[in-house]
Amino acid sequence: MTINAHIDTVCKNTVFLVTSLVSLIKAFYLHSLNPAIFIRKVFTVIVKMETPPRKEYQFSKGMKVSKLLKELQLNPESVIVICKNELLSSEDWINQDDEVSIRSVVSGG
Repeated sequence: MTINAHIDTVCKNTVFLVTSLVSLIKAFYLHSLNPAIFIRKVFTVIVKMETPPRKEYQFSKGMKVSKLLKELQLNPESVIVICKNELLSSEDWINQDDEVSIRSVVSGG
């Protein structure tokens, strides 16, 4: 190998290392701004609002029904929470991978 070929190889390797380092620094910077970039969602809780406005929310962890309603800013006395065809109380847990629907309570006379 000639000295020029050796220098050329070293330069290419240096450029590759610097490019990789810059990419790594960018990734860590983005990670500090948004940790979800590096977190692969394995589990989710899907919440479907069955009454207007119909929306779907996803949470990355399980929680109590009372916490879910607080997160969504819903009055626990004005909605019912259903999971796996069962009515949930405010003390019940919603587990990861559960699909939950929330419906407004309607009463009349």
